[in-house]
Order: sequence, then structure tokens, then C-alpha cells
Amino acid sequence: MTEGTWLLGAAWAALAGAAGGSAIGVVAERWGTGARLFWGRSRCEECGVVLGIRDLVPVVSYLLLRGRCRRCRAPIPLRLWALELSGAALGVVLWSRWRWDGEYLAGAALLGVLLACAAVDLRRQVIPNGLVALGALVALAGAPWGPGLASAALGAGVGLGAMLAWHIAARGALGGGDIKLALVLGLALGFPGVLVALLLAVAGGAAIVGALWALGRVRRRALVPFGPFLVAGGIVAWLEGEAALAWYLGLWRA
Repeated sequence: MTEGTWLLGAAWAALAGAAGGSAIGVVAERWGTGARLFWGRSRCEECGVVLGIRDLVPVVSYLLLRGRCRRCRAPIPLRLWALELSGAALGVVLWSRWRWDGEYLAGAALLGVLLACAAVDLRRQVIPNGLVALGALVALAGAPWGPGLASAALGAGVGLGAMLAWHIAARGALGGGDIKLALVLGLALGFPGVLVALLLAVAGGAAIVGALWALGRVRRRALVPFGPFLVAGGIVAWLEGEAALAWYLGLWRA
């Protein structure tokens, strides 16, 4: 493959990923409001103006508008732009590994569901059962080409058991959606990949929340959604789980 062909494919993958991230942002904003999730024109939450095509170009529109509504100049939530960027980056990563084959499509579907879970949890503090069920189906469908059915079943049991134990020990500090999401990660990653994801989620969550608390951005007992940390840990474990596990085990051998 020539360099030009690779760059063209990567550009298309980034565009597809950014569009997917934009769609996920729309779903997260509309979830629980009574609005149609996949139909209907997008509007500014402040002034209600219908957004045109030039306002909805993934990644680019946010930059051209300088993060504000064209009409009322209200700030556009930064999380929407972050979802578009995340989708673009993950699209390129997937394409660079699997091009346009079945593994790319399965991976894109799984990552899309996981990002949707994280986005809705961050926005509404809930992980919908419908998204969890969809994620479980996608993970099961890809298990024969991923961790294998036996490893997926073991991973699901370990993920579910670990989160249930934490939920009981922490006296209900974790939500039911987090426990179900851990099961999905177990199906997708198998064992021991799910352990890598959980460790990364806990370590990342503790570091970020601790930093925000030190900066005075969150209160000590504030409720912080854990779903986004689970998803981030799951994505890293899925893409670089073997390397992360080897590094961690190497620390204990040193």
C-alpha cells in the first residue's frame, strides 16, 4: 500500500469516526428528554435555532464557530467536540489495524456502543439498559474472532463478580449500570483482559477525580460517573491489553 493510499483511507476512517462521534453526542444530549433520538433537526439548546449543515460538520464546525452558537453565541458543550475527536482518532486506529474488513466493522460497532454508554452516563448519570444489551450482543457476535467464547464467558463472570463485590463493599457506591457495563467489557475482552480494563478504570478514575478535587472542581462527596472510566479502560485494554498486562506484571518481577 502506498503512502497516498494509506492517507486517503485514514482520512475516510477519520471522517466516518467523527460522524459517528457526532451522532453519539446527539443521542446523549437527547436521551431522557422525550425527544426522538435519531430523527428531527438539531437545535441550539439556548435559543432553539435549527442548525444548518455548516453548523454540523464534525470537528470543523466547532473550530470555525469558535465553540459558540452562530446566532446567540451560547457556548457549544465541549463534550460534543471531544466525542467527535475521539471518534475520528479511534476510526484511524481501527483502520490502521484492520482496514475495512469484518473486524473493523465489529470493532467500530462495539466502540460506538461503549462511547454512547460513556456519553449518556456523563450527561445523565445513567447507563441505559438498551445500550448495555446492544453492547452485549455486539461483544458476543465478535467473541469467536476476539477472545473466544470460553474466554468471553469467563471474562463476563469476572467483570460482573468484581464489580458486584466492589458494590457491596462500598455499600452501593457503584450504580447498576456500571456493573452491567463491566459484564459487557468482560464479553468483549475475555480473561484476563477485563482485569486490565478494570485496573485501568480504577487507576485513571482515582487520578483524574483526585486531581479535580485538589483543584476544587469537584466536591469531596460529589457523585462522579464511573462509566466513562470503565469505557476508557476497556478501550485501552482492547487495543493494547497485552502490552499493558506485560508492563504491569513486569513491575512485580522487578
